[in-house]
This record gives sequence, structure tokens and C-alpha cells, in this order.
Amino acid sequence: MSAQAKLAHNLAQRGPLCIGLDPDLKWIPSQLCGDVTTFLLQIIAATSDLACGYKINTAFFESLGSSGTRILETVRAAIPEDCFLIWDAKRGDIENTNRHYAHSAFKVWNADAVTVSPYLGFDALRPFLDYQHRLTFVLCATSAGTELQELTVGENQIPIWQWVAQEAVHRSRGQLGLVVGATHAERLHSVRQIAPQLPLLVPGVGAQGGAIPSQPAIVNVSRSILFASCDADFAMSARRAAQSFRSRLLPDASTHEVGSLS
Repeated sequence: MSAQAKLAHNLAQRGPLCIGLDPDLKWIPSQLCGDVTTFLLQIIAATSDLACGYKINTAFFESLGSSGTRILETVRAAIPEDCFLIWDAKRGDIENTNRHYAHSAFKVWNADAVTVSPYLGFDALRPFLDYQHRLTFVLCATSAGTELQELTVGENQIPIWQWVAQEAVHRSRGQLGLVVGATHAERLHSVRQIAPQLPLLVPGVGAQGGAIPSQPAIVNVSRSILFASCDADFAMSARRAAQSFRSRLLPDASTHEVGSLS
């Protein structure tokens, strides 16, 4: 099954909630003594039926050194095969380097999707687009970084984030999506108008305080679910938090109309 079909199925069956796996050691329950593996395995076991997928932020594992790689291998194996997996690495380099980044995300870690930066241009992202049955989410109008994104370009002097959205529409053959932060609702609305057929990944609804989007999207929540409790009941608290976010998302976000994902 292609990543596009898998995502469409999961959104229809489970709704738009995506759970971010960002294991910050300072918030791991003290009784686990820093055992990130046990923490994340219990979170996954408690929430996998409530979310369309998971988003792994690789930085939280890379910062742990070699042990982070081993933890990541165990966590990756524990994510159910039918869950959509976003490899949140925000990659972006010259084309030759991106070829290896794409291979790592899609072949080594078998992710369904990856996040990338368009700063070196869309031509440099070609290695990601070569994986036609996977998805590549391009940073577009994020919650942070607005100083650069609001700079204007082109004959019409449009903000960079609008240019990114337009270019993604032009370049996509079903492999591209856009990352748009929930903290700027007006930009989210504008991106959906520019790119009605592209899947949107929307972070920022939880701890960052963004509004629940009214547009169809994959809505990621990380800290507000992972660390709903720092006590022994952390897994069940995470489940209750996931249920709460899911119930808030389902009335406002269509689980059937997510653009051209087939």
C-alpha cells in the first residue's frame, strides 16, 4: 500500500490526530529513571488505536547518542504497521546529500513520510520526490521562523510561504504535502486555498496553543499528550489526553476529505 493510500485510510478510520514522539528526558516520569524506551512503548500501546499515526522527531533521539539509535530501533519496531509514520527530520541539503537523507528515511527507517526544508530550492528535493509512493512534507508556514517566511519574492511580491505553497502545487505528482503551523490560522486558511489537493501537516495545537484547524489536515500533538502526567499513570493519562484531542478534532476536521491522497 502506498503512503498516500495508507494515510487516506487512516484519516477516514481514526481521524486526523497524529501523536508526536518527542522524548524530553526532563519530563520522563521519575519512576522510570530515564528509561525512554519503556516510556515510549507504553505511550504507543496506550494510544495507537486513537491516532492516524505518529511523528518521530529525530532530534530527541540523536541527542542521546548511540543509545538513542538503539531506542529508536526498538520504538520503530513497536509502532504498528498500519500506523502512518512521519519522520520529522526537517532535512534539506544539496541534491546528492538529500539522496542519502531520503534513503535513510524511506528505506532504512521505512517511514511513510518525511519533513524537509525548501531553503535550497525544490530542485534539490528531487531525491525525496523520486519516492513516488511516499510523502514529503515541505516546511511552508511554520509557527516559528516567520521573520524569514514573511519576506516577499517574485514579480507579485508574495511572502515566501505562499511561494513555497504554490511551488509545491506545481511540483507535486502526489508525493508532496505542506507543514503549516496552527498558531497562524489565517496562513493555514490561505495555504489550503492555494493548495487544496495537498495534505497538510499541522503542528502547534497542543503546548504551543494553536487553534484547532477548520481545514482538513493531519494535526500533530506532542507534549500535551506525551507528558499529560509525569506520574505512574502517564500511559493512561496520555490516552485520556489523546481521546480529548481526538474528540475536539473530529467535529471540526473532515476525516474523509483530505485532498488527492489516493
